Amino acid sequence: MNSQPTAFNLKINKLSNHDKTYGRSIVLAMVLDGETESIEKYKVNASNAYKMDIQLHAEAIFFDYARKTIIASVPISEQYIDTLDHYPTSADAEEGVKQALYLDPGNNLVNRFADSIQTEELPKGIVKFVQVTKVKVSSRAMASISNHPEMGWLDKDIAKKAVANQFSSAVEGIAKIPLEPYTIGSSTGKMAVAFSEDSAYNFTLPKPSYEIHLTLLGFKNVPYESSPAGYSQIYGAFVHVKILDPLVNKIYMNATFKNGVVKVIPKTQVTVAAGPAYLAALRGLFMKFATGLDNPHYKWIHSATTADNIQQMLVNTQKALESCKI
Repeated sequence: MNSQPTAFNLKINKLSNHDKTYGRSIVLAMVLDGETESIEKYKVNASNAYKMDIQLHAEAIFFDYARKTIIASVPISEQYIDTLDHYPTSADAEEGVKQALYLDPGNNLVNRFADSIQTEELPKGIVKFVQVTKVKVSSRAMASISNHPEMGWLDKDIAKKAVANQFSSAVEGIAKIPLEPYTIGSSTGKMAVAFSEDSAYNFTLPKPSYEIHLTLLGFKNVPYESSPAGYSQIYGAFVHVKILDPLVNKIYMNATFKNGVVKVIPKTQVTVAAGPAYLAALRGLFMKFATGLDNPHYKWIHSATTADNIQQMLVNTQKALESCKI
């Protein structure tokens, strides 16, 4: 990093068990927790060309190292796209991950990490926390995931974590509401973290005052337009969102949302990877939902659900989650 964050003093590799400030320091780490890769084939001037799309997801996590307690997290992600004249090999994929992680100038995960904490504030007096505690993947959604391995979701647990991460990233980035990291079996209140020097710990997560339950209902694509130059498809994602106070079982949000993106397929494209389009539809859904949390009058959110009382649910949710902001 070339400059200090505005809200706190960051020291690189300065903390040790013998440091006088050890018991009073907040430690910052980047935790890499997601990767997807897709490949599409094109025919260009009678020659084959391949588009390789790599996406990485991570968390900037602030924690009390002495007490092994996570106090805040900021989801971050980065995408790297490359075009090759041959089908990408494992070496190509490895190089793409390196580019996305730290080599691509100005567009890598490490840069994104540094940018994300420049204006981030440390929690001061937050008494309420919110967390995605449950994620369900329907059999219909799992069938689509299994048929599109380019999504990178090799099993249901990976899919659950990816859905939670994407939702958390959108809400943190747009509505400015920090969410605790989602972990499989998060009811235990623990998150396992392994460090580069091989040490590993179970960190305690604050008990959430508000829980978010997500159900990935499925994906769907339908024809949109056609022309001599190619055609287009609409790829859609469907998710049910429930937000509640588990202590008194008060429900603030309970509605199903849909979102679609248009993917243009030129006549030169030989194979179509639906996975990235489905992921784009899902990310778009969460980003628009987060915009609705920030602005209950946002038009899209009213057209994306059939819930009659969506306006009141948005207002109630916004008021409740306001107490979770830094």
